Amino acid sequence: MGIYIMDEPLDMYGKLMSIKDELIPHYYRLATDVPEATIQAVEADMAAGANPRDTKASLARTIIARYHDVKTALAAEEAWNKQFRDNEIPTDIPVYQAVEKELADPIGLLANAFGVTKSEVRRLIDQGGIKLDGVTVDPDSHLVIRSGTIAQMGKRRYRQIKV
Repeated sequence: MGIYIMDEPLDMYGKLMSIKDELIPHYYRLATDVPEATIQAVEADMAAGANPRDTKASLARTIIARYHDVKTALAAEEAWNKQFRDNEIPTDIPVYQAVEKELADPIGLLANAFGVTKSEVRRLIDQGGIKLDGVTVDPDSHLVIRSGTIAQMGKRRYRQIKV
């Protein structure tokens, strides 16, 4: 997983929140202008048992503000917290414009909407990784997708299906 300066702010925030705890000081040193004394204080706090989540959030805000701006960094943090901490559905879900005939093949429709294979969709359904309108798809159920359905693949990917 690479974190790139051209990543969308929310993607960048999520990737930074996913780094290993022991890498936090390295990211501060390599990707920020935070003074060494502050980084050493972060290391000491972490060694004393401080919650790395808060430190990662600060790191993510700092890096995003550097490559975008402070307002964008705060908005990315708020959006990430709503989606992953508070389990809310994002408000800016991409729309997949389906054609009528795709409704007859819901697996194919989901594969097209998310740009994956049908095998990947089936595997995720078997693992409980697909939700339709907030409900986990049962592998033994008959899938029905209608116009307006919100599909979720994994924790981060959403599509609103329109016909």
